[in-house]
Amino acid sequence: MSLKIISLTKSILLEKGSTFKASFFIALSLIFICNSSVVTAQQSSKVIRYGIIPDSLFTLDFSKDFPKTDYLILYKETHVDIEDDSRSIIAKSIHHIRIKVLTEKGIQSTLVGVPYLSFMNMEKITDIRAYTYDGKNKTYLDTSFVKTIDINSRVSVKEFQVPEVKIGDVFEYRYSTERRYIEELPEFYFQHEVPVLIAKFSMKEARYLRYNSKIQHKIAPVNYQRIEQDTTTAIKLFTRRYSDPIVTHIWTAKNIPPFNEEPFVLKASDFRMNLSLNWSEFGVPLQIIESNWDLVSAELSKEKDLE
Repeated sequence: MSLKIISLTKSILLEKGSTFKASFFIALSLIFICNSSVVTAQQSSKVIRYGIIPDSLFTLDFSKDFPKTDYLILYKETHVDIEDDSRSIIAKSIHHIRIKVLTEKGIQSTLVGVPYLSFMNMEKITDIRAYTYDGKNKTYLDTSFVKTIDINSRVSVKEFQVPEVKIGDVFEYRYSTERRYIEELPEFYFQHEVPVLIAKFSMKEARYLRYNSKIQHKIAPVNYQRIEQDTTTAIKLFTRRYSDPIVTHIWTAKNIPPFNEEPFVLKASDFRMNLSLNWSEFGVPLQIIESNWDLVSAELSKEKDLE
């Protein structure tokens, strides 16, 4: 069955472009002619984009490979940029989820709830989009029907229903978040209650901030890549100062099996495969932050031993 699952997915992994040696004169001439950035690593394979759904998702019979699945998460992606202005540093994220409905019960997945930390405006949700595609026509979400539900004094939920979904349809939604609490980022869950074909998390590195990453409850291989894009231009070849490269970190997993809830498990999310990110260095120049839980635990243990 695993071979069949793999055949349903399109690889989105990045591959390094080939590098050819050339004389300085030819290289310099090309730089002046193109007048563009030099990319040290290129993405040569197809990228899955919101709003573009391939016809193959309607010709393949997913029910044969997933007979006990009501719906299937075809693709899930989160991309994070760390941005700053004169007042604060904000983690801006774009989230994209694509789902195939396989049964009548699977239509329940069209009710989407996006939780966020509303306390002191620590997070906000913007730019919610969604639509249903039956292979011929698209039906779009009327965003005036998006509800805001306050769960408690700290957490709220943006809730909406993706419209007019039938068995066999594909729907997808996208939204953006802005987060002021940057010490840690929300966990990215690779695993859900149904199979996930592709899950991808990426983050553009800020020059004044670094994060420690950790994969927890790993049940599927994760491909990690660090992509550098050189931003040096022809004008800067004759100076000693060069622009810092744009660095992007990417974690990709495929064919993730569903999480089966066990009895007496109070919080299932604590046991699903996920990626956690906690800040480790901050400032210019970067300085190690000594406030993570591992250090606190070590200090407490040391104090206890001295008693």
